[in-house]
Amino acid sequence: MRPHFALLVAALSGAVGLGYAVGGVDGAATAGVAVALGVGIVVGFLLVASALGATVDDSAPWPAVPVAAVLLAALAAPEYLPAADALASFERFAAAFLAGGLLLGVAGGDARRGLWFGIVAGGAAGVGYVFVAVHQSFATRPELWLFVLVASVVAPAVGSALAGAGGALGGALCNAFDRADGVADR
Repeated sequence: MRPHFALLVAALSGAVGLGYAVGGVDGAATAGVAVALGVGIVVGFLLVASALGATVDDSAPWPAVPVAAVLLAALAAPEYLPAADALASFERFAAAFLAGGLLLGVAGGDARRGLWFGIVAGGAAGVGYVFVAVHQSFATRPELWLFVLVASVVAPAVGSALAGAGGALGGALCNAFDRADGVADR
């Protein structure tokens, strides 16, 4: 089984299970739709990147997993840790996503790889945040199901865009330094 499909099944199953646990049948349905929307947005970003020529030979998401985990932790911390709530701001989140993408771009050594894996990492963190939104929204009464659906669109889209841009920039900088270093060595 391809890792992409296995991750999709795991994400949908986990979201439906969490939604059911905290919100019953309505929570399960909302969580399933929200994760499907989020994954669809990330796939849309990847399709646009592919149309722009940013395809990679090995598109398995594993290089992006550590960055996605750190970004998700940064997004989730303010929801669960009161001390982290004071540090939360859009600017800090944006900087974290750009830095994560930049790291992937430099590690990949290519703007195309950086863009691709930046989109994956930022999108995965955004989809992961949907789980946080499901838990937080359905633990309150009345349930904030509309917040879950908005988060399922905004978090993956912004995460994919920021981390993808950072990845493309990191890869481009890496290429530029490699070219400049090659000229200096001659």
